[in-house]
Amino acid sequence: MKKILLGLAFLLCSCTMPITYNDTHSLNSPNTNLLPAMHTKYNLANLKAAFSDVTDDKGKPDYAMRNVMADDAVSIFEQDVENNITVGKGEKKGYISLRIQTVQLEYSLPIRTASVATLGLLNIVGFPVDKHTQTMDVEVEIMDKKQGVIKRYTQTVESSAYRAFYWGYKRKNVNRKVSADNVKKAMALIRNQINTDAPEIKQKLEQQNTRKKQNKSKKKK
Repeated sequence: MKKILLGLAFLLCSCTMPITYNDTHSLNSPNTNLLPAMHTKYNLANLKAAFSDVTDDKGKPDYAMRNVMADDAVSIFEQDVENNITVGKGEKKGYISLRIQTVQLEYSLPIRTASVATLGLLNIVGFPVDKHTQTMDVEVEIMDKKQGVIKRYTQTVESSAYRAFYWGYKRKNVNRKVSADNVKKAMALIRNQINTDAPEIKQKLEQQNTRKKQNKSKKKK
């Protein structure tokens, strides 16, 4: 009987939604006003620390998943910069940086209570185990070659996903899902702001480049 129950538990845990390629990659949607090629900049330690509340099934810090979520954020950011915000190739005219300032994760008490009260029977027929709602503050800065800030953008975004058999995600994947969704949401909003400010940004980048050329010319004289 014990083996049957363990087998059933394993089967149910495996009947969840996987994380797909599209979940952790940015869609190609280039701005109409692309910036010149830029270096990407981020602090990986900062990104990992932002997900400090991510835990495993035993409630212990899940360092491996924090690393995965930080890598997802970097991947989405770099794809957006290369494919949607800048021309991608050519001389790098400056820097564009990513910083995740705060991340807050909330759970659904009503859903958890219903699951516990029915000893998980509702979950077997498809009722969610929990709902994870994550709020994230994202900051993107555009800098010249001397790393002087030209523009700073911040966005607060929120995403939710369910832990559930059959149609939802398991614990590790639900955290990864909402995190990647939030980074994509924030980058989409910031991308639109950059598109509006692109003429001003390009002008300031060019001014910095012109001053650099003038200084070199003076030194030669």
